[in-house]
Amino acid sequence: MKNKSIKHWIVLVAACLMMGSAFGINININGIFLAPLSESLNRPMADISFFVTLISMGMAFASFVITPIFDRFSFKTVVLVSTIISCVAMALMGMAPNALTLYILAAIRGFSAAFFGPVASQYLVNNWFKEKHGMATSIVFSTAGIIGAIASPVFTSIIENQGVQFAFILSAISMAAMNALAIFYNYSYHPEYDGLLPYGATEEEVQVQASKTSTSQGTEATTNINYKTFPFLVLVIIGFLIPAVTALVQHLAPMATDFGYTASLGALLISSGMIANIVSKLAIGAIADAKGVIFGKITMLAAMIIGIVLLILHSNTAFMVIGAFGLGCVYALSTVGMSLLTKRFYDNQQFAKVYPIISFIGNMGAALAISMYGLSYDVTQSYMLALWTSLALVVICLALVISLDRYLKANH
Repeated sequence: MKNKSIKHWIVLVAACLMMGSAFGINININGIFLAPLSESLNRPMADISFFVTLISMGMAFASFVITPIFDRFSFKTVVLVSTIISCVAMALMGMAPNALTLYILAAIRGFSAAFFGPVASQYLVNNWFKEKHGMATSIVFSTAGIIGAIASPVFTSIIENQGVQFAFILSAISMAAMNALAIFYNYSYHPEYDGLLPYGATEEEVQVQASKTSTSQGTEATTNINYKTFPFLVLVIIGFLIPAVTALVQHLAPMATDFGYTASLGALLISSGMIANIVSKLAIGAIADAKGVIFGKITMLAAMIIGIVLLILHSNTAFMVIGAFGLGCVYALSTVGMSLLTKRFYDNQQFAKVYPIISFIGNMGAALAISMYGLSYDVTQSYMLALWTSLALVVICLALVISLDRYLKANH
């Protein structure tokens, strides 16, 4: 059986487009809808923005049922049904007569989008790629940032010229179009069913993995995962803290004005953070393939520490821009980094149980942190507390990753 073919890369493209649909469209461009929805529904911005939190929470809670759903039903069928539900909910949001309807549709949209989101996309990558696994994971998660960066100005223009209802409908159509390859292309969930090996894998490695899977399916003791281990505890803590820091990126623009700089610099800081979003996701996968996942994680955490320190100093515009870029590396850590780190300790079957838990914890951490950062500013009238708190969280995560490295060396 071949372990390298064009089909491997087409499946990777399908996973990328699903991620772009679930995050690039479903999550990353929500900010452009807040003001027009606030105006059309005559509700405060704070009330309207709650729908963004509900989308993330819907995706988080869906993480607990993704694995049994994929075990019971065809992968393509699940993606098809979830795409229809999510796209219909998105299209109807533009016609919502009140905030409550908006909330209900947002929760439905988020829950269903989880079935073609990061967990589903990562399952495909895990099954189809052994060699260059880090690079493939990086490409998939980077797609969300790229599509979000392209879609944001496009849909902003559509809202200005055609209205918010048309923008919601067109965004729903865009999500469906991006999922079409994963739904209609002729491939299987496992490459072995198509007469192929995972990319770069040997037949011996596949046979060993199949033997492990068969043994674990027949033995209850090995099927159940011990959640009281040191690696799982560390993954949970890092999985909560790192996504929480992503919320600080959303405050870069007001942070600039708070430090006495212009609004144009604030916009530049956001751009710098978004560029880091894409670049760091690609970089961490390449570093992980070359030097290992732990080294890649430490590298990105070090970049974040430097970035936050420069923002704390905020002595000139150059420091601010570089600092925003360093802070933007948090996106690589919360997505690619957490996926690769989880895969480092668990095989494909165990990953299917552990990663949804980590994903849920990360989504909840990000959702809670958005409010906490805003509250800290309201209380102190400064972003210094938020910056120092973020620095402390990143240093804690760095210490935990180093402890994982020592654990691996001690346990081979």
